[in-house]
Amino acid sequence: MWGLESGKSDLKSTVLPGHTGYVRALYFSPDGRWLITTSGDKTTRLWDLRTPQPEASGRVFSAHEGEVSAVTFSPDSHWVATVDANHTARLWDLQAADPTAKSFDLRGHEHGVRILVISPDSRWVATTGAPESVFLDDKTVRLWNLRSKNPAASVLLLLGHERGVSSLAFSNDSQCLVSGSEDGTLRVWDLRTNNPAAAPLILSGHKGPIRELHMTADSRWIASTVKGDGTRLWLLRTTDLISAARDAAGRNLSRDEWELFFQGQPYRNTFADVPESRATE
Repeated sequence: MWGLESGKSDLKSTVLPGHTGYVRALYFSPDGRWLITTSGDKTTRLWDLRTPQPEASGRVFSAHEGEVSAVTFSPDSHWVATVDANHTARLWDLQAADPTAKSFDLRGHEHGVRILVISPDSRWVATTGAPESVFLDDKTVRLWNLRSKNPAASVLLLLGHERGVSSLAFSNDSQCLVSGSEDGTLRVWDLRTNNPAAAPLILSGHKGPIRELHMTADSRWIASTVKGDGTRLWLLRTTDLISAARDAAGRNLSRDEWELFFQGQPYRNTFADVPESRATE
């Protein structure tokens, strides 16, 4: 570890001892306090960089059996999630006296966890299984609440995909989770409701398994990609969809059209900013 604050050209280094195999990866927490190192010696170590002697602070996450393959910090640096070579996922509380002493095991996926993401507001962890193998397809998403006393016991099952889930992404405003599947559909789960598992928005149209999905920073658009079927862009916000429909139609629904699509509901202008005179065109 090298200190960069001195401004000198001859930087001094500090050795972080303990690993007996090659160091595979380094992960810094968002607040800069913690460093996690993984190694070919099948140990994962946690270092506190705010202590006077960080090299003496190393602790081993002893619960894992096998080398850790993925490390994800929550944005508020309260939690860190690890996934090992056996696809076992664990949560560790970095605010505990000894963060490595106790883990919350995220169990339930039949073939273990392959994808794990944490929401930008540090409230949710979403996990799914093995999208890379047709024989190990996991159709479920599990949503864990980090604000509960025991996150491992506070889980929602997000069901509905007909084939394995291949990708997960939270919106930047943490209002929704999007899952992409081998069945060619996207599902948008509303995290603002009392039951996010109920009534997801289903986006269909792809001809093939979804390989990647991304969301824009303003949480308005989803981009999804299928090999051989290109990339599709989806508007996410209802207000944007209404605006797009207004621009495409250029008028309100006629009364006959209203009766066809909204039977039994009192007629009103479809778009408030379109003049009444155009309602029957």
